[in-house]
Amino acid sequence: MNQLANFHTDISDRFAAVRSVEESFAVLAEVVRPYGYTRFHYTQAYLKKDGQILDTATFSGMGAEYRKSVQAEAHKMEDPFVTHCRSSGRPKLWSELPLDYYSPDMTEKHRYKIRHISDHGLRAGVTVRLRRVPYGDGIFSAGMSLVQDPTDSGEEHDRAFLAQQSTIRSICEHLMTSLSFGELSRHHYKLSDREYDVLSLLAEGLQVQQIADHLTLADRTAAHHLSAMRSKLGARSNAQAVAIAIKMQVL
Repeated sequence: MNQLANFHTDISDRFAAVRSVEESFAVLAEVVRPYGYTRFHYTQAYLKKDGQILDTATFSGMGAEYRKSVQAEAHKMEDPFVTHCRSSGRPKLWSELPLDYYSPDMTEKHRYKIRHISDHGLRAGVTVRLRRVPYGDGIFSAGMSLVQDPTDSGEEHDRAFLAQQSTIRSICEHLMTSLSFGELSRHHYKLSDREYDVLSLLAEGLQVQQIADHLTLADRTAAHHLSAMRSKLGARSNAQAVAIAIKMQVL
């Protein structure tokens, strides 16, 4: 009992000492490695009233090659794990994907993503839903995928996970406690300090010229930062940018 208590105290202290999103996930990577996990992918999302996703923010430790391949073909894919976590709190084992592939609930985009995962040999892993809470007029949701090496057995992983599930979940909860969801969203959108400044002033109701005056910028420069900010948020207007930023906790 004392050993377990000491374990949780040590993990809690390590996460409590972090000062950034990057540090939080660096600690996570170290803590889950003894359980065979060498990769991870975190997603947080805002769900509208109808259950549709407004937007997602992610932090990936899946490796540069895998991330690059996903980014290149993202328009062809829909994440089956995000879809699962929208409707279920049950841990999703990656070994289930071959059966899911033939489910009528899967779209062609889901199947493309499943083939992509299979092509990379990833079959030993799990996705857990960590948050699903009311936020604004929608729902804030978050989940984590922990994945082992391509050479690892899905069956062996599943047996080990079922035996260690409470510990793995506890580690993920410590991560969630350490995270600033707003900082993670800002990191995801890659907003510069100046782009964040103009977004904040825009949310306060200032117009372009007022923003320029407040920041001692030329009107054209302020407009440039606003345009760059909208592009990064995927917004078509200033109002939409503010709405996305609020719901994704950037503001």
